Amino acid sequence: METGKPQVSRFGLDNRRKVHMSKLLAAAVIVVLVVIAALWMMFPLDQSAESGQPPPHAIDQSE
Repeated sequence: METGKPQVSRFGLDNRRKVHMSKLLAAAVIVVLVVIAALWMMFPLDQSAESGQPPPHAIDQSE
């Protein structure tokens, strides 16, 4: 084996590049989760969770 050459995995990537890619992937997953959480807080799926708003079926439509 040559000592100056990085060890290549079966995917053609050396270990440093694999570690870098896994860190980028982990960071991307965290960013996606934060964006989903922020959107969930701004636009909740449960519309009755808004303050002062009754659920749609509770609105009096007797007029």
